[in-house]
Amino acid sequence: MWVALWIVTMLLVHLQFRYCGAFTVGFLKIAEASLIVVSLKLYMEYDISSFIEKIPQYNFIKPT
Repeated sequence: MWVALWIVTMLLVHLQFRYCGAFTVGFLKIAEASLIVVSLKLYMEYDISSFIEKIPQYNFIKPT
């Protein structure tokens, strides 16, 4: 979840600097702050450990 949040935030920052306008910058700042607040709220209010346990475990070791 944190990786997805980081990627979305970086994409929003990229768009902010690419299309630099007063409206766009203001909207993206509000969107970034809202995204961070919502993810923290979800993290604190829900049992994340049960969700994480359901994620399949991958073994990245190549078979020999």
